[in-house]
Amino acid sequence: MTKHTAAPLFFFLFLILTMTSAARAEPKTLLISDFETPDDLRIWDFKSKSAEISDLHATHGTHSVKIPVNEYMNAFRLPHDWSAYDSLDIDIFLEGDATVSGSLLIADTAWEKSGRGYWNRHNGGFTLSPGPTTLSIPVNGLYRGEMGSRNNDLKSNIDPKQIIRVDIGFESKDKGSIYIDNIRFTKESRPEGVLAFDFGPENQVLAPGFTAIGPMSVIGKNGATAGFRHPMPAARCRDDGFPTRLYQDCIPLEGEQFLVDVPNGLYHVWVMYDDLGYWGGEQACFRKRSITANGAVGWQEDRGPGGLADYLYRFESVEPTPGASMWDLYMKPLFTAKTLDAEVKDKRFVLQFDQDGWLGCKVAAVI
Repeated sequence: MTKHTAAPLFFFLFLILTMTSAARAEPKTLLISDFETPDDLRIWDFKSKSAEISDLHATHGTHSVKIPVNEYMNAFRLPHDWSAYDSLDIDIFLEGDATVSGSLLIADTAWEKSGRGYWNRHNGGFTLSPGPTTLSIPVNGLYRGEMGSRNNDLKSNIDPKQIIRVDIGFESKDKGSIYIDNIRFTKESRPEGVLAFDFGPENQVLAPGFTAIGPMSVIGKNGATAGFRHPMPAARCRDDGFPTRLYQDCIPLEGEQFLVDVPNGLYHVWVMYDDLGYWGGEQACFRKRSITANGAVGWQEDRGPGGLADYLYRFESVEPTPGASMWDLYMKPLFTAKTLDAEVKDKRFVLQFDQDGWLGCKVAAVI
């Protein structure tokens, strides 16, 4: 990393999903299973009873566990307190050319005491592509029920200090094998000199290494050194559930300011908007929008006369083909960082977000 000579505290530009080893601090890790011995198999119960130790596709040590692509595994013997970590990470290798659907069930003691119902446990899903991947399960922000109908009975999220059950299911129309290894808890930390903020509901899924900014984050209140001038309406916050832990949630800040107390100096700022939406009508609609830093416009965008209808025609000429990357075709053009430089002279950084439409300033993250 290089240090900007004009900045005593420099905002280093990076993406949480693509940081190189040189730019990221060493994560704190607690190994749960690496399947080096048959004892590791006893932590999990496998529905098919056909799980076996393998020497293929190991990522920690020399062995992994091999299971069918239609396996269902669950555990009641994992540590119950996950609160010291950001994620439960699992390395997976999928053989063959076909994708595999996955399901996730996580339950805590409140679920057990309330009758073990479907709507009081966490029910999630994922898709595995062929080859290696890491399934990363967040510790915080696990809603009860389903994404579109969450916390209807018990109003709180899954308690990370009282988790008692984890189920992982795989489903495919094809035959084949999955290799699993290096099941561990991880805790990320930011590189020195970086301030990173994840915007979303008070109970948001927090990106590793980021500080949560919720609607009640008010600068100066309870010693907070970052936040808003006044509370934001909680109903305005959004959590789309995709595409990544950092980008999936946001707070609309049209005409609002975000403030951070920092030493004086020159700063580089990275902002990510969420221009999508979980329900229809939640897409960003605007012709012009801008970000002002300490009174000066640092970034602006003009979509022209068709701006308000941009979401209708943005991908009109894009034709997906078999094997095409949905991220490269659709997500990457929308999730592009907005960057600017600004100088701080009074020990307070002030970012203001403006636009001439609606939902055009749904801020997902600031670094």
